[in-house]
Amino acid sequence: METIRRLVREVGPTVPVLGFAAAPWTLACYMVEGRTKEEFSTVKSLMYAEPRTFRELLARIAQATISYCGPKLARAPRPCSCLTSWCGELNLRDYWILRSPAVQEICRVWAKTCP
Repeated sequence: METIRRLVREVGPTVPVLGFAAAPWTLACYMVEGRTKEEFSTVKSLMYAEPRTFRELLARIAQATISYCGPKLARAPRPCSCLTSWCGELNLRDYWILRSPAVQEICRVWAKTCP
């Protein structure tokens, strides 16, 4: 946070400073696969074989993201983005059913935090 405060002071109020966090699906891909991998077959296998467990993993990642970013947003409100780098690996149906609720929860909480 100190780095962000210094940057904001240095560039002034007219230059936007953006914050971002990885979306739950993106973090889950790295957690399960252990690295960047084409097609993410291991994480997709988990997602289809254990959908309840996978939704719980995404919900926990979302809560960790909220806990980590929330206080920072409250102290230095700036535009924030939740990057879903690997959502292109999913079909639209899977994204909306399994991943979207976790991202929506992050956005809901962030919207209350930011002015």
